[in-house]
Amino acid sequence: MRKGFFRISKLVVLLMIALTLFTCSLFDNGVQFMNKSSYIVAVIPLEQDWESFQLDPGDTKKITTKNDYVSFLYTPATLVDCDKSKTGKIIFTNK
Repeated sequence: MRKGFFRISKLVVLLMIALTLFTCSLFDNGVQFMNKSSYIVAVIPLEQDWESFQLDPGDTKKITTKNDYVSFLYTPATLVDCDKSKTGKIIFTNK
């Protein structure tokens, strides 16, 4: 019983590391996601007005939302950095 609990706990910790939470301010009610990494990046929204998607290397996707910000998780966070320093753009790069 105890071994199973510790395995599940390790799995939960690894998932929390792999999925990183970000919030980004918007410009003109939209944000552009750009994948400049060499990995496929999955983006999972924490709001209900836009849907999850994945970006192949070199892909871009613009989303619009009624909110002033977007909150999302992305993976593989252990291999990819997320630069949100530019208003209205989120850029994924290799670590």
